[in-house]
Amino acid sequence: MHKQNFSTKALVDAGLFSTIMVAVFLLTINLPMFSGLSLFILPVPVAVLCLRHNYSTAAGAVFVSAVLTMMLYNPLIALTSAIQYGGTGLILGYCIKNEKEVWHTIAMLAAASAAGTILNSAVLITVVYHTSFPEFVNQIIKLYSDSMQQSIELYKQQGVPSSQIQQMQQLMKSLTAELFYQVLPACLVVSAFGFALLNYIAAGAIMKRLRYEIKPVPSLSELYISNRVGTFVLLFAVAGALMNKYGLAGGQIVAVSSMLVAALVLVAEGVALAVYYLRIRFNLSKLMTVLIILFTVTSPVFFNAYLAMGLADMIFDFRKLDPFRRKIAH
Repeated sequence: MHKQNFSTKALVDAGLFSTIMVAVFLLTINLPMFSGLSLFILPVPVAVLCLRHNYSTAAGAVFVSAVLTMMLYNPLIALTSAIQYGGTGLILGYCIKNEKEVWHTIAMLAAASAAGTILNSAVLITVVYHTSFPEFVNQIIKLYSDSMQQSIELYKQQGVPSSQIQQMQQLMKSLTAELFYQVLPACLVVSAFGFALLNYIAAGAIMKRLRYEIKPVPSLSELYISNRVGTFVLLFAVAGALMNKYGLAGGQIVAVSSMLVAALVLVAEGVALAVYYLRIRFNLSKLMTVLIILFTVTSPVFFNAYLAMGLADMIFDFRKLDPFRRKIAH
């Protein structure tokens, strides 16, 4: 009897959350200004079902919501969207249920986000726009160049100095399909982690109201990059540089993207170290710390300083935050 009641409750919850997911999906379609919110809201019901019941119930709710949205909207877009928010929700529910570390959860969410972005982009380009990826990139570059050219002509009519016009022309010439391909992997990685972080924060805010315990995101001063992760990122950058040097296929793409990711990782570590000393050691206010970081991180000189600080902290672990090092010490 207890099992039957439990199954009935699971079925009712799955139906309720399926309806909510369909409603949110259709709402974001009709109100494009809220389209980004669906990426943060839709995984939450799936994660809640994982916590209340099991993964099968959550997957069943995703399947039902996908079928309903496919009947009411473009089937392929509805299907790929369901795969994206369903996979993200299942991963989020799994990590919370098994009490995974925050950054471990965010890394898994980032992987799901990247896979979902690739899948959605592939469907949009090939099925909706009926073109190939290289042709799609060329269209983006052409659209950007035409827009820049119109802006240049407008600025000429308004009497903008020729030096500024030349800078805009150089910027327009610098954006090529080759550069697009080189930075695309890095943009995908960075955007995936940004989305995962925001997704985790949004899920935490919603689940707190539903009285579910979720580990909070550590403060910026507690951010650290494990030396193992840092070593992997740096070795990948070195491998990309070697591939580019010897002219291997895709070497330039790997070199540029891996170096961009490595630089951002080290700068993030350096900024976290700076925040730690400003807030903990020198007792500066949050506002003053934010202003200092904003004014310095945008300067090329301080940017390089943050990069060096991040590398030093990764090697020496000044804040003693890396648990792997603590285990070795004991």
